[in-house]
Amino acid sequence: MFGRYLFYLKKIDWLIVSLVILLVSIGLLSIYSTSYNTAGQDTSVFVKQLVFVLVGLVAMFGISFIDFRFFRAYGTVILLVGLGLLLLVLFVGTEIRGTKGWIFMGSYGIQPVEFVKMFFIISLARYFSRHGKDIHNPKHIIISGGITIVFLVLIMFQPDFGSAIIYFLIWIGLLFLLNIKRSYLITLLVIISLVATAGWVFGLKDYQKERIGTFLNPSQDSLKTGYNITQSIVAVGSGNLWGRGMGLGPQSQLKFLPEQQTDFIYAVVAEELGLVGAVLVLAFFIVLFIRLINVARKSRDDFSLFVISGVIIMIFLQMFINIGMNIGLVPVVGIPLPFVSAGGSSLVASFIAIGVVQGVIVHRKT
Repeated sequence: MFGRYLFYLKKIDWLIVSLVILLVSIGLLSIYSTSYNTAGQDTSVFVKQLVFVLVGLVAMFGISFIDFRFFRAYGTVILLVGLGLLLLVLFVGTEIRGTKGWIFMGSYGIQPVEFVKMFFIISLARYFSRHGKDIHNPKHIIISGGITIVFLVLIMFQPDFGSAIIYFLIWIGLLFLLNIKRSYLITLLVIISLVATAGWVFGLKDYQKERIGTFLNPSQDSLKTGYNITQSIVAVGSGNLWGRGMGLGPQSQLKFLPEQQTDFIYAVVAEELGLVGAVLVLAFFIVLFIRLINVARKSRDDFSLFVISGVIIMIFLQMFINIGMNIGLVPVVGIPLPFVSAGGSSLVASFIAIGVVQGVIVHRKT
């Protein structure tokens, strides 16, 4: 048995593992920097993050030993469990900042919507791969859209607007892999526009509309609704080329920068490590995406192709939106930077996603 696991370890893509560890290390360094110099030197967030890193690594390697075909065989169960978790949090979840999305076990909170992203990707991958020969039939777009809507409805009941965007765009991204007809695409875009308009009028809360308004014009109320974006842009710009040094960033150390360990962790990196550090984080992500794309291209079946593509889309969207938030390119929607931001659920869920990809790499020749 030990020899078998050793054989699997040799087949793991260690470049992917190394890139993830580098990103995690930068995140830990930034979290420690922002917590160590605060009043009382409270490093509790750093300690928790370190625990979650260890849990995530164990989860990643553990899942990599599972044959990815297991997830395809039990796709229906995975779909129902995912929906069940989103439903459960609505009844027993704890509300934080207007979102009922956490289930607490002692002092540790679990955010099911982060873990269910992988359930959602597997469910769509299984559906698309099972109907590969007839996938261009519009009914499959409608059915997969129906599955997506069920997830979105449960997420919006929390409400978690940022996560809903990620789920929706994962579905759209996977549809583009199907090479759907242009007429179907145009029709889908028209429907999405109508739904978005209806969502703006009837679905979005006032604070969510304010965030979008602030994104369009951050200077309109820089002391209130535009404060987060304004302070983040200042922090990013103040880092210059080499940065202020770890623990020496005035925006983060003096608490002008809000949510500095989660939503605006990239601004902390840019302020304390400068343009060099900010570009380095982007470089790690770019190399990670290139590697994942190469793995996807070597897939021997549609299911693994869709799963890996879904993971790529998920991580890319979260990275793009988070960094965009930090430099004022997209509205502030509370999306963490994968592997870097503080937050156990997001971190462990990202490790699990990489573990599933590693499972494809390890078992694709068996």
